[in-house]
Amino acid sequence: MQYMKSKSTRGQCPVAGCPKILKAQRVLCDPFLLIEIDEVRSMSKQNARPDAIEDFTALDEDEDEDD
Repeated sequence: MQYMKSKSTRGQCPVAGCPKILKAQRVLCDPFLLIEIDEVRSMSKQNARPDAIEDFTALDEDEDEDD
């Protein structure tokens, strides 16, 4: 909420086209938000190599067999 207050004097609703103004008493904090942010950050650190390419073209063994 502090971030939204610092960016503008009127904290508008984040939903597109909604004219309502945010009220601090009505804003709820998602308890899992910090956990999800940490997970996304750790995933992006693991996958930080954009030059890494994986080969997913391996065929199933069942398709290669001739009956």
